[in-house]
Amino acid sequence: MPLLNPRPLLRFFLLLCLTLLPSACRQPDLLFLKTEPVTLEQTRYYPAVGDSFEIVLPSLGSASQYRWAVKEFDTTTLELLRERPGRSEYPENRYPPGYLPHTVFEFKALKVGELALTFYQMPRLPETPAVTTERTFQVLISRTKATASP
Repeated sequence: MPLLNPRPLLRFFLLLCLTLLPSACRQPDLLFLKTEPVTLEQTRYYPAVGDSFEIVLPSLGSASQYRWAVKEFDTTTLELLRERPGRSEYPENRYPPGYLPHTVFEFKALKVGELALTFYQMPRLPETPAVTTERTFQVLISRTKATASP
């Protein structure tokens, strides 16, 4: 019985290892814009008085004619601290021109109460047609701390 020549098998194994090695040693893609995760629709928030929390709404795409806005709510119970774009996990990278990241709304609970926060897509220009896309989140403010639930 003739013996197998080990050289072709060794070459095959070496080529296979060289092919798989780059994927095993993959570095983070610094051009990838990973931001805060989007808040699930219908999430309930349970802040205590004085606590702050964030609601993250999804990007509306490049050069969108709309932006996220919040409908009127009881400002004696809850304060909108600020609205900001989502942050990249790699802050040294800039967003590409025209890219609109997630929108983050930061709120602070002022007094005990319950309210619904409804966000909608507001047209940027008066001639842009209105859309009916909305997202609603329940906020139940108490004296003691609790957690959010989906």
